[in-house]
This record gives sequence, structure tokens and C-alpha cells, in this order.
Amino acid sequence: MSGGSHQACGQRSATGWDRPLPGRYLLASSASPIDYRHRTTEADQLPLLRMRTMTLTERPGITGQVSLAGLAHGDRVTGARSRLTYRDLAAHAVRGGWPEVIDAPIEQAMAYNAGYLQSLAHADVPAAAPTRHQPARLLQLLACLARHTASNVSVAGLADGAGLALDTVRVYLDALTRVHAWEPQPAWQPPLRTRTRLRHRPRAHLAEPALACAAPQVGAERLADNPDQFAHIFNAMAIHDLRVYLEGSGARLYHYSDETGLTIDAIIEFRDGSWAALQTSLGDHRTVDAEIALHKLRDDRLDLTRLGTPRFLAVLTGGTTATTTRNQTHLIPSPPSPPERRRPRRRRPRYTSRRPP
Repeated sequence: MSGGSHQACGQRSATGWDRPLPGRYLLASSASPIDYRHRTTEADQLPLLRMRTMTLTERPGITGQVSLAGLAHGDRVTGARSRLTYRDLAAHAVRGGWPEVIDAPIEQAMAYNAGYLQSLAHADVPAAAPTRHQPARLLQLLACLARHTASNVSVAGLADGAGLALDTVRVYLDALTRVHAWEPQPAWQPPLRTRTRLRHRPRAHLAEPALACAAPQVGAERLADNPDQFAHIFNAMAIHDLRVYLEGSGARLYHYSDETGLTIDAIIEFRDGSWAALQTSLGDHRTVDAEIALHKLRDDRLDLTRLGTPRFLAVLTGGTTATTTRNQTHLIPSPPSPPERRRPRRRRPRYTSRRPP
């Protein structure tokens, strides 16, 4: 933040905090939350909002066809269609959601993403990490995180994959968290009706999925020609957008994994304790398997007497047509639309305080 705290304090007389009027002013800035709250007496009166890059529905020419709020209230989705093709999704995956390059040629956007990784390694992380470090080693870790996108990870596994010491990986992950570039997805720990053991490892997610393409220098054509890799990136895109939609709602986003190999990509736990589950399926030919996994979670694993029935079960696909199956599972083409459209279309993420060269 550059002078943000002074700006906020300077507005005190104008905003009239002794006579608060909701919605009278909107002041926006970026800051390191911990340092900012220690230095600024008025910080406790200001809410913190995690700013992220743009979702698919915020990008030019794209409209979400299915409302998450509607699903939560029991709506069916039959008849909705998406105009995004498989290769369109690949192009958006490598482009990313940075406002600065949203209309730029895709090559320029890819160069921006690569430059942002360099900026993390040479500028942002050194300012956040308390110890000396080598940018080349951090880039090794970023490449390892990109390879494990949307996969369960441990610090030991990342250290082995990146060829780094455990303590070094811990320091780097903490620094990447501080600059909002690393956002792992925690594992859900619900009550079960069986003795199946749950997995506790988080899933690896960089804050912008396009960075997971930039680290190994994967372009749109190469990504589209590698369905297995694209499936992980597609998963990361879905989690990114869900996080944006749920920000400020009090809901939490998890993944589910147990010892039998059953995995669910997204568990939404709402503020009132109710829940919903979503599975991603890049190809239409895998939607049946995704639907089976969702029903196995609900019918065979969970203790519904304690959890309650889910608000909805859905499969987010890379296809074009939405429908609700006979089992009341929603098949949703990407992207879904947010619960409400009160957020501005273009936002600068908090962790983009430094632009790459």
C-alpha cells in the first residue's frame, strides 16, 4: 500500500464516522493486513476483502448461464447453454484474469503471467520472507506447485519435487501466502456414517490459475492437446471463480478426499451449516463418473442426520449444455454465474502491488 492508511485517516472528518451512514462512501486500497492493523488505529473499523483476479463471467463477451443462488434455492437448469468451446476454455486458462491484459493478445497475456512469476521471485517474496533466499529456488517451488495444481500436497512432497529443504519450502510457502499468490484448498472433515478415514492434505492452488500454465510455459494449443493437465487447470479455474463468488458471504470452500480414493473437488459449507458439493468434469464423457462420485459421497459416506441433505449436487463441465438429471444432479457448463452481481466488473487484485517487468 502506498499511503493508504494516511488516505483512510484523512477521510475521517469527511465520512463522519461519529455519524455513520451505510453506503455513503467506498474507500478502496491494498495493504498487508497484519502490518496494516498494527499501524492503523482505524483498521478494526474497516472490513477486509480478499481481492482476486477476474472470473470468467467478468471477462468480455462471457455470460454465466446458471446462478449458484438459484441452485441453492432448488432451481433446475435444463436449457441453459454456454458458447465457450473446449479450446476457448484453454485460451482463457492461459490468459488469466488480470485486468491489465484482459483485452490484450494472448501472447502478451502469457508474457505478463511469466513476468509476474519473476516478480514474485525477485521482488515480492524477498520483501515478505524473513530469511535470505535465491530466486531460482523459489521458481523451482513455483514450478512444482504448478505441476501439482488441484492435487493433494504435503510440505514433504513439495520439498522432494522441488529439490529443496523442508524448512526452505515452509518459509517460501509462508511468504507466498503473505503476498496472496498461494491459496491452498483445505480438506473437509465432515461426520461420516462409516469408519472410512479422511485425508487431511490441502490441494495446491496458485491464486491465479494462469500462473500454473506460465510456470511450465504451456500455451493454449499445448494445454488443449493435454486433457489430463487441462483437467487440473480447469479444476483450478472453477475453484478460483467459486472463491470469488463466495467472498463476503461467510461460506467456506473445501475439497473432500478419503482413503478409498473418493474425491470431490468442491464442498461449499454455508454460513448456516448447510452444504453443497460440486465436481468438475472437463469432458462430457466423464460426467457420469462425476455424478456417481457425488451420490456416493451423499448416500454412502456422510452422516446426513448430523449434516442434513445437501442444498444441491452439481457437475461443472467443459461442455455447452446445462441440464438437471433424474437424480437431481445439475450438469452446468462453465462458467456459472455468481450469486449476485454487485461486484464491479474489473478489480485489481491485492497481491498485484508490483507489476512484472
